[in-house]
Amino acid sequence: MKFCKLDNDGKILNITEVLDSDTQVKNASSDGSYNTPGGFDETLGIQVCEKITGWPSWVAITPARKGTAMIGGAYDQENDVFIMKKPPFDSWTFNYSTGQWEAPVAFPSQDLNARYNWNESNQSWDAWT
Repeated sequence: MKFCKLDNDGKILNITEVLDSDTQVKNASSDGSYNTPGGFDETLGIQVCEKITGWPSWVAITPARKGTAMIGGAYDQENDVFIMKKPPFDSWTFNYSTGQWEAPVAFPSQDLNARYNWNESNQSWDAWT
């Protein structure tokens, strides 16, 4: 499981990997051994990261979290989403529901075989072959 090291503003400083076995809930058996039912526990992984690095602020990269986690990007705790460093173009805005940057004009869907490039000057999708 991968975890992001965050600064005080939620900026991603580093990404590290923790063994899956260190993020799973373990139950003590009657013989004193432990079994792992396989349940992921983000808190356990964060504790491992804190113990190894001494750094206090971590968040797991999970399929449930929207967006793309990358060094230099950010994690928005309030919306539980990763945000890439900056938009691909100045006119694009971030959609917190999808975790993606979106153009001000919807992508053309009438011709699925056509290829398009975003034209920032004209604020349009231009087809190319």
